[in-house]
Amino acid sequence: RELGVAGVVRLDGFLPNADFAAAVEQTDLMMLLRTDDLSSRACFPSRLHELFSHGAPVLLSAVGDLALYFKDGGECLLVPAGDAAATQEKIEWVLANRSTAAEIGRQGHHRATELFSPERHGASLARYLASLVPKCLRLPTHESS
Repeated sequence: RELGVAGVVRLDGFLPNADFAAAVEQTDLMMLLRTDDLSSRACFPSRLHELFSHGAPVLLSAVGDLALYFKDGGECLLVPAGDAAATQEKIEWVLANRSTAAEIGRQGHHRATELFSPERHGASLARYLASLVPKCLRLPTHESS
């Protein structure tokens, strides 16, 4: 309310899956706002792929390496951590520029499926791990003992 966006921002707690799916379908902006601390600087948010997978624009705190992989206004919207005024400005910008914001959402979705796809990278990792198993399981035979 203090930021003046209460009329357009809806915060929900736990939702059943069906209600969550319906809410996501109507979402204009996904947000993941983090503090600028050691945890945020050292680790990528594990929810990035999930947020970008919906195709809506994503607002992120510019913490850690995120700005190395995502461009503000390109694949997402970035705000300085803890900057309420910048966050308000970005929310209002999305509401005033829906078609441009939708394009940012599409670009973010595309970028995330390239960089952060658990299916794509998981399959590659699974093949690599499977290639190690036969090497690790080679047991000595009676001839070699």
